[in-house]
Amino acid sequence: MIMKNLTIKVSAATHAALKEAAKEQRLSISELGRSYLDAAVKRRAWEDGVAPVMPEIRVEIQDKLVKMEERFVRLLARTAIESGATKRLVLRILTEIRTGTADEIVEWEREAWQASGKSLYQPLKGLHELVETLRVAPEVRDKPEN
Repeated sequence: MIMKNLTIKVSAATHAALKEAAKEQRLSISELGRSYLDAAVKRRAWEDGVAPVMPEIRVEIQDKLVKMEERFVRLLARTAIESGATKRLVLRILTEIRTGTADEIVEWEREAWQASGKSLYQPLKGLHELVETLRVAPEVRDKPEN
């Protein structure tokens, strides 16, 4: 990165505040001032360029995510139904092959259902977190980081 020199006149109070902040952060006043100016320029570019179109982008992303969420939920439901059919078939085979009491067979079935439910819950949880991220207040989410 090519650096250019810049001289700025500030009040004595501002100079003292910059000097104190630079001392606390173990930087020179020049390095601290550069970081402050860089952040201000980035924030200004954000406000002038990207920030005004964020509401439209947000609406478009939310629309797409709602459609994806609906498709994903349908897929999960279909998977759960097919998993249930498979589970019943496996359970029937197990009851014919394995020897056990009726209580043991019921326990195997319960464990199979719990494992099936947990495996279906994980992808849905990830999608839910993504949707919730988009629902965060715009003034919090769209603010550029310093």
